[in-house]
Amino acid sequence: MTVNKPVPCSIDDIRGIQEWLDEMALQGLFLVEFNRRFDRAEFDLDDPRPVRYRLDPMGRDKRKDKEREEPYAQMGWKFVAHIPRWYNIYSCDDRSAPELYSDHQSLAIAMDPLIRRQIRNNCILTLAAILVLCLPFLVSPLQTLENFILWTDPRSLFFFCLYLVSVLFCLPLLALDVRRLLRIRDTLAQGLPLKAKRRWNRPSFYAWWIPLYLCIFMLPRLLFPEVGWDICGLVDFTPSRPWPDIVQTEGAGPRPLEETLYPQGYATFNSSWFAPIQEFSSADWYVRLPSEDSPHLSGDYWTGVRYVRARSPAIAELIYRLERGKEVRYQREAPSYPNGNHITDLQPFRPWERPGVDRAELASYHRRGQDIWTVLLLRGNDVLMVEYSGLARPEDCIPLFLEALDKEAAP
Repeated sequence: MTVNKPVPCSIDDIRGIQEWLDEMALQGLFLVEFNRRFDRAEFDLDDPRPVRYRLDPMGRDKRKDKEREEPYAQMGWKFVAHIPRWYNIYSCDDRSAPELYSDHQSLAIAMDPLIRRQIRNNCILTLAAILVLCLPFLVSPLQTLENFILWTDPRSLFFFCLYLVSVLFCLPLLALDVRRLLRIRDTLAQGLPLKAKRRWNRPSFYAWWIPLYLCIFMLPRLLFPEVGWDICGLVDFTPSRPWPDIVQTEGAGPRPLEETLYPQGYATFNSSWFAPIQEFSSADWYVRLPSEDSPHLSGDYWTGVRYVRARSPAIAELIYRLERGKEVRYQREAPSYPNGNHITDLQPFRPWERPGVDRAELASYHRRGQDIWTVLLLRGNDVLMVEYSGLARPEDCIPLFLEALDKEAAP
């Protein structure tokens, strides 16, 4: 018959583990093995008797550890179990049998390989944790940076911050583990006996792991959305600025509109600490052109307005670069898209001198039978990108957007 018991001692408490195992033998419980997580030990039930248990630090070579079993057996010690990567455990029923180590200094020397192995393992674990921490910046740096600034994916951002806190919390603990081992070795090297530490009731691995898993991986899925921005119809969206509509933009061009129909499209909006106002509206305008030759519905116009209000000009400059990078990637990849979505006659972003703005760039191309231009503007804390398909030229339309940018934000 076997019995499982929680281990009430820290893994570096050599004296404490030995005394606890001795006490279990006096209760008729004799060690069979430790589980891999060192939270429980398995015992055989037999008649109580005094038994001595000793922990032998594992060396670098498992074969040498195995070779020591024979001389230990000649001294009266029998191998019982492992504490993986830490100790080999031996037991002896003969109270007059000599100790595994004749003095404390010998045990201190035997601990050196264990300490070096723990230092090496902790360094590898630290480097791996840092690599995982940096992986998002290495794999998709722009997307990761955008998520941090604009909070486009709050759930992944929460997991990243949680992982960062965990790493910052666990790394000092790894250093403390090595420091405790060094103190134990120094105590033994001075010829002083080890003292048992205070015991504690160790909960079962699954008793704390399952609730912790639920808290870390399940609750954020309920509390944080996977996508930060909200989406709605244009009729339900109130932009932060009164951006010009199709009548105003086309009115600034060479062919004023005779009539305009209700636009179709959608809007998205978001907010973060770095950029409290983030919005994008996409509107398709079906209009009647003022021509006797085309009295029916004949015009298809499209306007996309992306506006971000940052907390500082430096953050606005960074957001401007991110928005420009996304648009440049689209323009670079779009020529290979299937027919109907690919672009031709691309004129990439080029500086565009405009009064009253810190920076302006203009790009144009042809898609789906329409000429499209994109203007990206930076002014103070404001970033504005207008993508436009219509008859008006950018130099005619953009003053309307700048005028709207000067007006007071909607409540």
